Amino acid sequence: MKIRIEPQYFLYKYLWLIILLPKQFMQLILFSLIVLTLLPVYIKDRQISKIDAPSFYIVLWVMIYSISIIWNFLISGLPIQVLFSDLSKAFNWILAVFFYNYYLKIPINVDKIKKYMFYNFAILVIIVVLFYVQRGANVVLFGRSLLGWDGFVSATSYGVRYAGFLEYSTLNGQLILFLLPLIRLFKLSFFTQVTILAFLLQVLVLSKSRIAIIALIIYIVFVVMVQITSINKRMIVAFYPTIPLILLYNWEKIKHIFFQMFNSRTGSNVTRFIVYEESLKAINGLGILLGAGIRTQSTVGILLGSHSMYISFIYRTGILGSIIIVILFYYLFSKFLKSAPSGKLISIGYILALLVFWLFEELDPHYWCLILFFSTISIFINNRKEEIVG
Repeated sequence: MKIRIEPQYFLYKYLWLIILLPKQFMQLILFSLIVLTLLPVYIKDRQISKIDAPSFYIVLWVMIYSISIIWNFLISGLPIQVLFSDLSKAFNWILAVFFYNYYLKIPINVDKIKKYMFYNFAILVIIVVLFYVQRGANVVLFGRSLLGWDGFVSATSYGVRYAGFLEYSTLNGQLILFLLPLIRLFKLSFFTQVTILAFLLQVLVLSKSRIAIIALIIYIVFVVMVQITSINKRMIVAFYPTIPLILLYNWEKIKHIFFQMFNSRTGSNVTRFIVYEESLKAINGLGILLGAGIRTQSTVGILLGSHSMYISFIYRTGILGSIIIVILFYYLFSKFLKSAPSGKLISIGYILALLVFWLFEELDPHYWCLILFFSTISIFINNRKEEIVG
């Protein structure tokens, strides 16, 4: 049986390998893939001179981020390994912006993307089934564990979390949420779509990623709303005004559920807010403008500028970088909304889900998260069903 690499579909065809194999190894593979196969096609198609607004602001932000890293390294006296480690994070954004532009401008076969998405979903189902079959017994694959351990359940006990062979449990949030737009490429019945979303929600429940659960529920609510209003257009007038009334009537129950989720891992909450506080205190002087750049450990042993996308960008690139990021996402989400006028409400739901998710999670906790997000958004925007030979 002949194995075809298919460089243009590598990210989705070998997604689980990219996730499981060591970061440095896969970064080298992806960079080689770009230089040897994808970039020549991109140049030949005369797309290299064309750059859209999101790409421009990504490159601009990477420049500021790199300057911040180098400047803060020079005045900190930290080991050289720290410099290379943080510059590799900036390099991840270069990889991401290339894949974003490639999928945006080069014709691709969407059917192949859908096929590999089906395979990836099947693998996820198998891993979840394995979690239930093992009944608390761990399995290790490529040095990664099926189970994660939660030390924040209570002061005296450790809880088991579904990790699914990811580096840590909460990455399931990025994996699922960043792939959601591709589900819309399938012509699925409402029942099938909700069944898939319910399964993905269960995965997040098993991983105990609270903010990811809330984000996916928000998205599901919008999907259901669109289905209800599509049955009878007249229901729009009757249905939407009732939403505030339903929320108001059930406000106490909603508040109780929210605080129950929030306090379910109180140790985690305390740790997060210590990291947030120390991250903001770390940027002073020139750091207010350009950020602290280099990520050092907080007093609780977690890297500063982590566990919140908003805090992360302020910490890394200060006010200047944060303004650029806001502009970047304004243009990116504008393109995302315009790409599917008939499904604009679902797109709004997805954007809202992301904005909520990023309150307590990052866009780029791992290199593949960043590349996957921009690639998926790009494919959705440029949903062209054209075949590329090879």
